[in-house]
Amino acid sequence: MTKDIHEKPFISLNQVYEFHVLADDEQPPGPNGKRLLSYWTEKRGTRAYPNWNEIELMDMFAIADSMIVKDVIDGGRDFLNRFWGSGITRSTGFDGTGKLHTDLYASQPEGPQFETYLATITSGAPVAVHRDSSFIAGREYVTYDALHVPVGHAARAEVTHLITVHDFVMRNPQQTSGPLGNV
Repeated sequence: MTKDIHEKPFISLNQVYEFHVLADDEQPPGPNGKRLLSYWTEKRGTRAYPNWNEIELMDMFAIADSMIVKDVIDGGRDFLNRFWGSGITRSTGFDGTGKLHTDLYASQPEGPQFETYLATITSGAPVAVHRDSSFIAGREYVTYDALHVPVGHAARAEVTHLITVHDFVMRNPQQTSGPLGNV
C-alpha cells in the first residue's frame, strides 16, 4: 500500500520523521504550534489560508525565536529563508537567514524534507511534523515538533510563504535513549 505524500512516517534506527496534514479540529502538540495555528486561523477567516499582506510578524513576537518564514520560490522548487529565529539558530547551530533551502542543506541530503513544505503548499493547510535533527552533525540529540502553515494569495490559490514554528525537545548529547526534556 502506497502512503499519501500528506502522511509519511519514516522511522529508522537513529531517525524519526513523521508528518501529516492537520484536520480542521486538530491541534499541534506543542505550545508554539498551538499559538501559530490560532493566529493563522484567526487571520484566514473562512478562506483556505490568509493573505501574506494580512500577516504581522510582530503579532507573533512571543514565538519569533522559534519561527522560520520562507518565501516560496517557483511554486516550491526552492525556499528562501526570509526570517530565521534565534532559538532556531541555537538549536541547529547555524543561522539560515537569507539562504536558499537548497544551498543551506546541499551537504545534508537527509535534511529538512521538501515533502513537508510541498504538502503544505498542495494541501493549503497546516502540516505537523515530528522529527529529529540527525541530519545536522552534533545536533543528533535535538528532536522537535514543527508546524508549517501556508500564506499567500487565497483568491488566486497561490501559496507565497510558509511560516514554521518549532517546539524543541532535546536529549542530553551523550544520551541515546530515555526521557526527553523540553528546551
